[in-house]
Amino acid sequence: MKKPLRFYLLLSFLGLLFAPVACVDSFSDPALENTKEQKLIVDGLITTDVEKFKVTLSKSKAPLDRKSPDIIANANVVIVDNLQNKYELFHTTQGVYQTKTLQRAIVGRSYKVMIDLLNGEKYESSPELVKAVPNIDLIKDNFVDAIDVNGQRTPYFDVTAEIQDSPEKRDYYRWDWVNYQYLVYCENKLSNGAAKTLTRTKCCEDCWAIKRTYGEIDLSDDNLFNGKKMSQLIAKVPFVSRRPYYMDIGLSSISEAAHQYWRTVKAQVKNVGGVFDNPPVTIKGNIRNVANPDEQVFGFFGASATTRKQIYVLRSKALSVPLIPAIGARVIFAPGCSTVCPEGDFKSRVKPKGWNDDYNTLFYEPELEL
Repeated sequence: MKKPLRFYLLLSFLGLLFAPVACVDSFSDPALENTKEQKLIVDGLITTDVEKFKVTLSKSKAPLDRKSPDIIANANVVIVDNLQNKYELFHTTQGVYQTKTLQRAIVGRSYKVMIDLLNGEKYESSPELVKAVPNIDLIKDNFVDAIDVNGQRTPYFDVTAEIQDSPEKRDYYRWDWVNYQYLVYCENKLSNGAAKTLTRTKCCEDCWAIKRTYGEIDLSDDNLFNGKKMSQLIAKVPFVSRRPYYMDIGLSSISEAAHQYWRTVKAQVKNVGGVFDNPPVTIKGNIRNVANPDEQVFGFFGASATTRKQIYVLRSKALSVPLIPAIGARVIFAPGCSTVCPEGDFKSRVKPKGWNDDYNTLFYEPELEL
């Protein structure tokens, strides 16, 4: 799951507001000229995974407001493919629209979203073609006992993935990964007194903590590797434990337009805040107002084929000592157990694909559950 598009757009808005625009004489942007005008934000991605199609709609706040966008809960939202099949989406909560049944995008078809707002305004995206995606052939890890500029150890494992690119020219990809960690303690309560204590309560049932690639935009293309094997750095896994580190790595095919869009977003987010950064640009997505194409609309509706592969980084094979964090408090173990394992983005009771139960408590360090 990627971080909501509104996160990136907020940073971009702040960049538009505070950037040193005098660096380029011709620079001008409507977002600067009328910061009080609300903009439509559309965030949607459908894939070949079996799941409900989902699109999120909201209206931006003015940048000076610094609040969350206003949700749109009363729109008509339909996804249409090139065979004129229609998939109606219904509002659930917080501006999220979903189909009532499970769907999946089909490779070779193109899809677009059509949006009718209550005020009569109509919007639609450009069609997005679902291109085939190659399998992830191999995942490798390599231990690096690094030293930072201050002479401190910062050991980690480089994790890389390999794919065989298709002979077809100009393929574009986006990568993501998810880490699951088996929890022994579901509740950890730290006191605020001078003598800090940490009260820990065991889980009543299996529970996994989830770490996702929020805030990261990891892109690649075959410009230099068309039809050849490609290698991609996925993550640097910190060596803070000898415990096996589970990763579920995903690869998605994306269009050239999506690649350009996310590359611009990535550059914009990276540049926010620096006085010597390049001045920001308006991030143009693939959504337009049907009657007024000049209206500025934020967001992107994408369609992708996806594939995933799992790996355990066996950190115990490193011939070095991990940097296990200190708790810094007196630990108290509470009686009984806790049922606090809410299903969601950050915790789950569902065993992840490819999970090895033998690794649940192997080289277990409770400090890492804080």
